[in-house]
Amino acid sequence: MGSKKLNFVNPKTLREGDHPEIGGCVLRLSDIRGRLRDEVEQRLGYRPGRLLDGWWLLFLLEVPLSSQFELFGYTHMSGGKFADSDKKPEEALRAKGVSDAWIAETKESVIKKYLTVLPVPERIVKIIPMITDNEDEAAFPPGSGVNRYPPGQGILQWRLTDNLKFAVKSFIDGGHAYVGDWGDPK
Repeated sequence: MGSKKLNFVNPKTLREGDHPEIGGCVLRLSDIRGRLRDEVEQRLGYRPGRLLDGWWLLFLLEVPLSSQFELFGYTHMSGGKFADSDKKPEEALRAKGVSDAWIAETKESVIKKYLTVLPVPERIVKIIPMITDNEDEAAFPPGSGVNRYPPGQGILQWRLTDNLKFAVKSFIDGGHAYVGDWGDPK
């Protein structure tokens, strides 16, 4: 996978029209468009209230190469890991004897079918909560009894292993849903 360190983006400094280069988990816009905060949290596998202060919606501007992302399963697998394994999906597949050739072919198929930057419902997006991971962990440290990443509702996700260019499309406050277009970002 990519050897680059993934960039951190401070949500407090983002603005519509910015073009950060970042990696991490991404999903299809159609899986969250028109959904209110609590449903987005449930779909993604965030604890209730994680998006209460709002979140940024970013549109991917570059189609990744197969070497720039990993299969990450569905959001009901916290951290992309199967419930019965500490391995991420690609590692778990290899451990079960699936060939690297099959994984490579599957990733090429994913690029063609899903990882689009075209203005369509399936376009790839990233969500950045206003409550950062560090802030959330400080409020709900390990042992607090709060599962910060409960199983999501099982929407497809991928993990960018390199920093790719995004456009900050919109800020969605905690009481609203993104109902904007699929179109070109600003």
